[in-house]
Parts: sequence; C-alpha cells; structure tokens
Amino acid sequence: MLRSLLMKTITFLAIAQLLPGFHVHGFWTAIWMAVVYGVVSTVLAVLAGVTLIAGAVALVATVPPLALLAFLTAPLILFVTDFFMVLVGLKLTAGFVSGFGMSGSWTAFEAALILACVSALFSPSTRAGIDSGAD
Repeated sequence: MLRSLLMKTITFLAIAQLLPGFHVHGFWTAIWMAVVYGVVSTVLAVLAGVTLIAGAVALVATVPPLALLAFLTAPLILFVTDFFMVLVGLKLTAGFVSGFGMSGSWTAFEAALILACVSALFSPSTRAGIDSGAD
C-alpha cells in the first residue's frame, strides 16, 4: 500500500511537469491526491468489477461462440476500462483536493492515459509476470 501511494505521488508530480494543464501545488498535495485517488479508484473498481463480471457471464451464457472473442480481447477491454476509471477518478479527485486542478478535457485524457499506463506497468500482477519471466 505504501509503495502504491509513493508510486502515485511520484506519477502525479511527473505528470504535473509533463502536462501544462495539470496542476499540483506541492509534494503534500500530491500525497493527498494519491490517498483520495486511491479511495475513489477502489470504489470505482468495485462498481466496475461487478458490472464487468455480470456482463461477461451474460455474454458467455448467451452466446458461446463469442466467448472466445471475449477471452481474446479481455486484456484490451480491461485496459480501456481501467483508462476510463482513471479518467473518472482524476475528475473526482480534482473535486475533493484543493491545490490540484486540470484545465481542459485533453489534459485529463492525457493524464489518465499516462496514469493508466504507469499503473498497468507497476501493478502486482504485471510485476509477477515480469519477475517470473526473468528466471
């Protein structure tokens, strides 16, 4: 949990340096952003997880030939879902944290893309696959 908090704090500070419309007023604001974003994204993940599981079960139960297509496209679907959850999470976090702001939809889009890529790169499941492949 501490590693995730630190990773998100550093990512928010880096995004603020990369994108002119992404404003973070200091290190403590970035830490507070990481905490609030963690809570918001957890709630969104629970809500989206229930929806995705129900949708996948319905798809497999009703149309078995499409089950293979769903299985093959699952990683892309999960990344796109994660991206939109990050986008919504950033927008909600901006509403809760003073000292953080985004100007424009493109800035939010770019920040969400960067954060989704960093999260995917450093998630425990991804790291486990990378670490096991290095042997």
